[in-house]
Amino acid sequence: MPAVKLIRTGVLIACLGPRRARLLRQSIINSVADTLFMVLGFFLARWWPVWLTVTVAVALELIVGYMTRDQSHAQCADAFWPVQSILDWQAGR
Repeated sequence: MPAVKLIRTGVLIACLGPRRARLLRQSIINSVADTLFMVLGFFLARWWPVWLTVTVAVALELIVGYMTRDQSHAQCADAFWPVQSILDWQAGR
């Protein structure tokens, strides 16, 4: 039985409990949205000039990084050379 059908019937809630079932639903929605926006990004990158694609990608990375305090390059830098100021910024201090 697919997970989506289990969610609709309530069997999943009975098996996992309401909190874990909600997390599974959010995970499924997040995965689908990630995939759809990735496809949209590929189409936009194909149509846009290179400079616009790079500018939008950098701007989105900076905006999301500022809002969530979690950027992929900050995580990579932390793995190889931890910097206290970056760790403090990510912790919100």
